[in-house]
Amino acid sequence: MTARQASSRRSDTPPLPGTSAVTRAARESFQSLRGQAGEQAAALTQSLRERGENLFDAQKSRAAEELMHLGAAVRRAADKLHDQNSESLASYVDTAAASLDGVARYVEEKDLSDLAREVERFARRRPAVIVGGMFLAGLAVGRFVKAGQQASASSSSQHGRQTREGRSDENESARGRGRGGRNRKRNESSSSRPRSA
Repeated sequence: MTARQASSRRSDTPPLPGTSAVTRAARESFQSLRGQAGEQAAALTQSLRERGENLFDAQKSRAAEELMHLGAAVRRAADKLHDQNSESLASYVDTAAASLDGVARYVEEKDLSDLAREVERFARRRPAVIVGGMFLAGLAVGRFVKAGQQASASSSSQHGRQTREGRSDENESARGRGRGGRNRKRNESSSSRPRSA
């Protein structure tokens, strides 16, 4: 029997009684479940998006606040330079403080989508700056990791050295006492013997 004959034979056989109703009910249940899953996924996505935006807003406010503090510190440095009559350097530092204040206001006023668009535009206009910034960030991360590894290694080697030194001091003192005790006994026994001349 060929495959064609087998498929025609299957279509010739009448469906079992009630199977179309079961199939229809299963299909409806599946579609209902699929719709509910889609609604729950949409609700979850919306919830996560809102949480992300709230977290971003909090971080954005914190970053803007830190930039304002940094601007204030730079401004104090500029004031000290003015007091020391270093006017040319003070003007550069004043400009830096004003720039930091402007960046802080900009960050505070913009939302996530505005900032993302601005970063994208800047990256398209000046890709070398972005690549250079990423390079510097990579160097900074590498330096922090290396410093963390050195600190960890030095603290563990310091601990190991202290442990070994403590053991070796104990061993030496135990050996010294043992030798000293034997040497003392030899000296005592030799001094108690009469010397023959």
